[in-house]
Amino acid sequence: MLPAQHLIRDSPVRRALGVALQYALKEIPLTVAGLDDIDLKPEEIAHVLRGTIGAGTFRTEAAK
Repeated sequence: MLPAQHLIRDSPVRRALGVALQYALKEIPLTVAGLDDIDLKPEEIAHVLRGTIGAGTFRTEAAK
């Protein structure tokens, strides 16, 4: 599984306006079903990633 994290995107302009964007990342299994649960963009990359994971040819650095 990929680790869940909370990210805050900040910039000098946002700080001056008192606005920061916060993202809560969802932990998902690295499977085709896990990818189907999220809105993965761009679709061209999502298609390739789903195919690679579905074929069992995706490897992480730790798995090499």
